[in-house]
Formats: sequence, structure tokens, C-alpha cells
Amino acid sequence: VPAAVRARRVAAVNPTALANVLMDAELVPEAVAREGVGAVTAERLAAAAAGGRVVKMVCAAERRSAGVAASVRAVDLALDHPLAGARGTSSVLRITGDLVGTVVVAEEAPDLRTTAYGVIADLFEVADRLG
Repeated sequence: VPAAVRARRVAAVNPTALANVLMDAELVPEAVAREGVGAVTAERLAAAAAGGRVVKMVCAAERRSAGVAASVRAVDLALDHPLAGARGTSSVLRITGDLVGTVVVAEEAPDLRTTAYGVIADLFEVADRLG
């Protein structure tokens, strides 16, 4: 499998897993709309910086009338946006719900053990769902 195809599949796993667990969706990675980091040009980064913004890869999922839709794409964000501060391998999860309002959880510079634990926890979740 070419590296670009593999990277697109991997990028779709996070929003798929989060939407399935947190939103009780029934998504598959192939249903996630994707725009790769390769679509981010130096010109786009310069324009964002000149406008006091940053470009970040953002996974998103939202409930629509036809079900849950998910995507991974580059988004221009204001510097004070909660997702704008993620650096390197750090990640930020922002959840908005009717009862909880908006909750933001950040993971700064996870190491290999943290990442591996997350993968194992996800596998247990899948196994539990499959019965």
C-alpha cells in the first residue's frame, strides 16, 4: 500500500473512533472526508501567520440529520482558539454538548507508552463492542 494511501487511512482512524465511542455513531474510516497535510502550502501558512492565525490539522465530527459526519482537514485558527496551541505530537479534544457545554482536554507531547496505551484501550473497546 502506498505511503500516501496508508497515511490517509491512519488519519481517518481518530475521528472514526471518537465519533463511534462518544457519539454512538457507526462510522468506518472510509466515510471520513479527508484533506491531507500535503494540501497545506507555504503560501497558506504565510497568509495565516500574516493574519495572526495558525493552520492545524483538525479532526471533527458532528451530528447531522442523516447521521454523524466526520472529517480531517487543515483549518485556519485564531491564535486564541483552544486547538491552536497544540504543538508537535500534542493533541486537543474539544467536545460540545447540550448538557456539558464545551469541554477541552489537552495531551501535551505524548510519549510512546501513552500512545501505545491509547491504541490498546481502543482495541479493548472494539473487542467489547464486537462481543
